[in-house]
Amino acid sequence: MVNTHSQENNINYEINNTEQYLADKLLLVLKSAYFIRDKHYV
Repeated sequence: MVNTHSQENNINYEINNTEQYLADKLLLVLKSAYFIRDKHYV
């Protein structure tokens, strides 16, 4: 099992990328929601 460490690194890298991707999406959704709400009240 020589590859175990690099496999763990790859998995951690993918998890970090996924978390960043989801965080960006969530931020975009929140921004859109506020924008729509602001437009609605104007």
